[in-house]
Amino acid sequence: ATYMVGTAAPEQSGLIRANPRIMIVEDQMLIALDLEAMLSDEGFSEVSTASSVQQGMAHIERAAPELAILDINLGQTNSFEIAAELMRRGIPFVFATGYGEGADLPPELVGVSIVRKPYSRSAMVGALSLLWDETHRDARKAQ
Repeated sequence: ATYMVGTAAPEQSGLIRANPRIMIVEDQMLIALDLEAMLSDEGFSEVSTASSVQQGMAHIERAAPELAILDINLGQTNSFEIAAELMRRGIPFVFATGYGEGADLPPELVGVSIVRKPYSRSAMVGALSLLWDETHRDARKAQ
């Protein structure tokens, strides 16, 4: 699914109440800081940033996030290795990218949500909220 600017999930309080650990993987510092500030303004207090595959993988080992936002293009490389590790661990994530619709995702990542850059706060939080709700819907039913 692709989220367009200005689309917000109707129910965001579940995600914000949970205040999950969010990892941003983004090699452009200004974009990372802007996204961190955006999430902080929404009430998320546990946001961390990695700027490379190596940093991202180390971060997952040290303190696995509960949600992640991955820039596809990290300089000379991409974030697919991190995406594969997050999938293996069952940690939900979205791709944030400025690339066109046809970004060459490997087959196992084709279904992952993509938030297009430049994204608005509502588009990013909306995408994260939908992802969080999808991931935790079954857990709520079980209670």
